[in-house]
Amino acid sequence: MEKEIRKITLTTILVFTIAVSATISIALAQTIDNYNPDMGTVTTPAPDYMDAHNSAYAAASEYGNLLNEDYAWDNPHGGDMYRTGFNPGPAPDRPDVIFRTESGQSIPKVWLGTSQATDVVNPTISQFGAAGFFGGFSRVSPMAMDGQIIAWGSINVNSNNATTRNAVISINPHTGAVNWASIIGYGPAASAGTGSSFAGSAMMFKVDDDHFATVAGGLAMFRSTGEFLWIDTTVNPGAVYHSILGIDGDADNNNTPMVFGPHSVSGQFVPSCSGWTCANPETDMGEGNRKVFDYVMDEPGNPMLAYGDGKLMMGSYSSCAVYAIDVTTGEKVWETWVETAMGYMTSYHDGKFFVGTQSMHIYALDSEDGSVIWHNTDGVRNRAFNVWCINYAYGNIYLHDLGAGTTGAQKCLDAETGVMKWASSALFYIGYYTTVVADGKIYGSQSDYSTTTGREAQPDNFACWDAFTGEVIWEMQVVPSGPIIAYGCLYFMDGGQIWALSTAVQPEDFAMWRGNPTMPSITLNKGPTDLSSPKWVFTTGAGVISSPVVSDGKLYINSNDRNVYCLDAYTGEPIWTFMTNEPRMATFGSTPAVVGDRVIIGPDDSNIYCLDADSGDEIWRVSTGPYRPVEASLGQHNIRSSPIIYNNKIYVGSMHDGQLYCVSMSGTVEWSTPIAGGDPILGSPAIDSGYVYIMGDDTNIYKLDMNGNILLNFPIETSGGSFWSGFWGVNSYSPTVEGERLWPGGTNDRFRCYNTTNGELIYEGTQPNVEGETSHGAMLHAPSWLMSTAVDINGTEISSNDGFIISQAGPTVACARADNGENIWSAWGGWQVWSTPLFSGFGETAVVYFGSDSYSITCLDASTGIPLSWYTTRGNIVGSPAVWDGKLYVGSYDNNVYCFEDHLEQETAITVSVDKTSVNLADGESVAVTATLTGVPEVNVYEEIGAEAPVPPMEDTDILITYTDPDGVETDMSATTDENGVATATFTPDEVGQWKVIAWYMGEDGPVSSRTYAFSDEAMIQVSETVGPGPALVASAAPTASDIMVGESVVLTASASGGTAPFTYQWYTYISGNAVALSGETAATLVVAPDSEGTYGYYCEVTDATGQVDSTDTAEVKVAAETAEGIPMEYIYA
Repeated sequence: MEKEIRKITLTTILVFTIAVSATISIALAQTIDNYNPDMGTVTTPAPDYMDAHNSAYAAASEYGNLLNEDYAWDNPHGGDMYRTGFNPGPAPDRPDVIFRTESGQSIPKVWLGTSQATDVVNPTISQFGAAGFFGGFSRVSPMAMDGQIIAWGSINVNSNNATTRNAVISINPHTGAVNWASIIGYGPAASAGTGSSFAGSAMMFKVDDDHFATVAGGLAMFRSTGEFLWIDTTVNPGAVYHSILGIDGDADNNNTPMVFGPHSVSGQFVPSCSGWTCANPETDMGEGNRKVFDYVMDEPGNPMLAYGDGKLMMGSYSSCAVYAIDVTTGEKVWETWVETAMGYMTSYHDGKFFVGTQSMHIYALDSEDGSVIWHNTDGVRNRAFNVWCINYAYGNIYLHDLGAGTTGAQKCLDAETGVMKWASSALFYIGYYTTVVADGKIYGSQSDYSTTTGREAQPDNFACWDAFTGEVIWEMQVVPSGPIIAYGCLYFMDGGQIWALSTAVQPEDFAMWRGNPTMPSITLNKGPTDLSSPKWVFTTGAGVISSPVVSDGKLYINSNDRNVYCLDAYTGEPIWTFMTNEPRMATFGSTPAVVGDRVIIGPDDSNIYCLDADSGDEIWRVSTGPYRPVEASLGQHNIRSSPIIYNNKIYVGSMHDGQLYCVSMSGTVEWSTPIAGGDPILGSPAIDSGYVYIMGDDTNIYKLDMNGNILLNFPIETSGGSFWSGFWGVNSYSPTVEGERLWPGGTNDRFRCYNTTNGELIYEGTQPNVEGETSHGAMLHAPSWLMSTAVDINGTEISSNDGFIISQAGPTVACARADNGENIWSAWGGWQVWSTPLFSGFGETAVVYFGSDSYSITCLDASTGIPLSWYTTRGNIVGSPAVWDGKLYVGSYDNNVYCFEDHLEQETAITVSVDKTSVNLADGESVAVTATLTGVPEVNVYEEIGAEAPVPPMEDTDILITYTDPDGVETDMSATTDENGVATATFTPDEVGQWKVIAWYMGEDGPVSSRTYAFSDEAMIQVSETVGPGPALVASAAPTASDIMVGESVVLTASASGGTAPFTYQWYTYISGNAVALSGETAATLVVAPDSEGTYGYYCEVTDATGQVDSTDTAEVKVAAETAEGIPMEYIYA
């Protein structure tokens, strides 16, 4: 018993000592660096490419108005009728999500026919699209016209019951807000079943500026404002997964909008291909009166391939025929036989139909007569299956082949010649996916877990490739349905919703602590995964425990030197500083908030400040009582309540008078409510579903309405599963709320979930590897649509319909199921983790960032918790990171603010050659220089079959060609590469001696990637001094005859008379009667030492500076053998 008491006493002393040491260390960290000679400077400058003028947003702004109809997508496969899959507008440089539609979104207007429906009750979105076969590829792609995104979906027409109707839905292209929904068919809007003929495999296309049509269950016509006009159910083209082709007024078709497709005919044993007119869209012409032609197809298979030049090109699954139908007469105009059967989508451009076959061959056919322009057989080597979705852009065609083993590739071919320019790995099935092209980039599926060709399954992956080099710029682990590019965005369907990705719109603000109040600690924008080195570092005058916020290219952060700093978010350069009012304030632990042109500063010094975002000038301040210093709980850093902006109002707690404030943007206090009897408030408020939640110093959660009335308060449990739980308390948490669930943060080794309606505990979970330490950080909730699965330590994928929570406590960050708290993974953070984690991205490529007392900022894989990268500063990181425009920002106790960014470097290579290596000055000869610039493929996709992948040419690129004269004077010549990456230049040497030529590529910096610097080897040119015909060259050698014994040697010397110096020499001998050059013997002398008896002959070829050549007579060397006594054998037997 005595030993036990002694043990407890010693443990208590140890704990107390550690606690006091932690408190002292924190106090020292706050005061030791009050003076810093580097204060207010950028101590690590940003690289040159990091500039607001070189951002993705700035690059996209060069396109002008994003809602320009040239950037629409008004056909299932592009903004034209030729199935090129190309859009001339901007497209995302990163997978930054600007919106995702949600079920339950309100619909302001519902059309039923040409009138607004009157029998709907609170109509809302149910979902977009519908599941199809072959992985859902037949889900309807959205379309874009008239400044809106239009998609098929279903709506809830009555909030009082579950009645849903199929509908066409319009949304804002940059916000996702619903404009209208239009129910196809007639009858009561709230009546189930009507309109159900509008199938999920519908295709949409623009008819004219005021109308669009859909094809499924008939041809349906709509106004672009949503009114449904008519439907002709006899228009029933089949094979819809090859896409119904809408022609929106082609000159080759007398500008008559049409739709085409094969279809079965009753009583006919073969199908027909028909064309139906969309002319006079306002007029209902009745059933069956829109057919223009009927072509009875006697060819087997018959998919529709493409349209162009007034012709519809058809193919066959079962034969090798490609044929064209005149869309005016319905007659076959030509037929061409190719190597194998073909099908699916191809494209047309400038008189060429591009066709991929079902086995190995790709063709370009003349649209006039079907003759073969070129025929590519590269696929033979890897048994490629080239059939799906051929795109045309930039003088190239892009397509996927399913190759043997791992040789499947996204490929680029020259559209004029058929020569393959590059191939990048793409391992998916036969390609029932749409690929789109825009802004120098290609977007499409890269892998889909398929094991076709016997390869190992690769996870679902969607990639963005550089259209000119094949380099992967970014990727995300989803397989989106129906991607399109329009109005500066990439749109696709996934999970029954429309997603919009863009870097062309202004980057979304990371406007307050945790980013935003609706999805706190979550940003759908992609941050960096390489934290090995910061891009820039800015130094303040003291430690930084505040968190950064970013808006409109400016970063705002507080420092313990009492200053608010405004920095250029791209370069870190200071813009302004603002010093707070209270000199006794030792820490500045709150985080600013930004709304429009205003910056709100929390009441660390007892004042809420409003500053001008551009100048830092004070606009107003609100006092929250007399200043009182407050220390956080034992071991915690002095984090303060941060202002949260919601519906243009400011919500923040005060540690000075213990009240929760609601302040208008004009500085008027709307209300203030004491919390926990006026004890200090250190945590920040959370807002959800019209309620405000705050943690009191009494460890109670307070729930308030938007008028400041306390509706509920309930205690949270603080006990833990270890001895340490008795020494740490709770008073600086910020809750996370999602509907009826609230998570207050990790307490000791526990995290808990409470019911927001009654305060009851829903569940309690245990965070592994925690000894009971308290944390002032907040948890985050990732919904299931954002993160569908997580992977435990055994590699088991775990799904949760309610999503996941990610928390930090003690030395760990952990992930658990949101529905029951079951732990999935736990990652060590390097001693105490006070920083609130930040979730960035979506799907299986999402990451989590956090800082720790081990001085590091860490990036984890959100699904597995595996560390991807980290960087160690020189101080604790207790604030939370922020992500904006692809960059990660964080502050540290080492006085610094850090910026990280991923920046792809595409390797390049350049070679140079000259057309001559010697030049006669007297002739005035010029030298032609050829330089070739290429990319360097990261992976050879054909390595498995022992072949080389093509090297991508770097076309339309400026390079330098430098020639250097014998005196070392350099001259630069500019040149631009052609479509083969080749550039040429000429120069005329004007001085005798050796000249050098080298080619340079200075590299190119883009917003998210750079092409590396490259230089070639030197090419040499020898320039002679001859000014006219010189004297004849005569060469001679001495001695002309020699007698030596084995082991002896003789020196032969060549000399020249006449000719023009300098001279060059090459010695020869005879083998089997033939003259053979002696390797390396290019001096005027030759040492001869044969090792066996015999007679040997040698001569020298002499060349002068003018190119004259003469050879010496043969010098004869006789070699005799020796006897034992040293007498030559020939003398003994003489």
